[in-house]
Amino acid sequence: MGVPGSNMGDLLDVNKLRQAWSIWHETGHMYQQEDWTLGEIVETTVNICPSMPRRILAIRPA
Repeated sequence: MGVPGSNMGDLLDVNKLRQAWSIWHETGHMYQQEDWTLGEIVETTVNICPSMPRRILAIRPA
C-alpha cells in the first residue's frame, strides 16, 4: 500500500482512520479488479471497495 513512511502510524490511529480518506483510497487499490477498472478511471473505481466499510461504520469523509 502506498503510504509515506512518515504516515505509517496513521494506520493504527482510529481518529486518523475516521478522518483521512487517503488511507481508505490506497487500501482500495488492493481490491481493484481489472474487469471493471478502465485506465481512464482507475482513480475513481478505486474508491468503490473502501466506501462500503466506511458506510457500515458510519465514517464520513473529512
